[in-house]
Amino acid sequence: MQRNPRPTDAAIHAYSQAAAHACIIELKARMFGDVVPMLRCFARGNLFLLMTAITQWMAVNGRGTVEERARLLACVTLRNKLLHADLSRAALHAKNLGATLNEGTVVSIAVARPVTAESLLSAIDDRSKHVPVAGTDSKHVPVFGWLLESMSSGVFTEATRIFSEAIWFLERQAEGLTDEDTRETA
Repeated sequence: MQRNPRPTDAAIHAYSQAAAHACIIELKARMFGDVVPMLRCFARGNLFLLMTAITQWMAVNGRGTVEERARLLACVTLRNKLLHADLSRAALHAKNLGATLNEGTVVSIAVARPVTAESLLSAIDDRSKHVPVAGTDSKHVPVFGWLLESMSSGVFTEATRIFSEAIWFLERQAEGLTDEDTRETA
């Protein structure tokens, strides 16, 4: 069944790309945990505990740099904020991971109720009541505003890039596992 395009389609598509990569990083971490006997007990539990165990195992075994391991662990928080639609905090975590964002292009406006064409036009014209969404907490602004801000500022694109790099890092580490790394101990 076909439907007419909606104004939010592009933002939802960008979100879905980032969310898919967030899910893949979890899947790859759980697969890594399944393969390494010392990590197996974490593979089905809390993702942060699993990723902590993975990064600690990598450190002990000389895998990856300190920065790579820290970024991998930080992806868990970015993933959680993104998937739970806490988009102001997702933006903050993306910036902490080196994302450059173009913030402040979306504003929230208060429209008098009941909403009429006149009240809407009045709210649009009164710039003194425009609040940049980027300066707010996503718990206090409708999700729609943060959805548009996150797409416009590049949060979703940057999160996708950050997750892709982490996925690549985990895959590289998995490909480098030796028989000794995956051997069951008696």
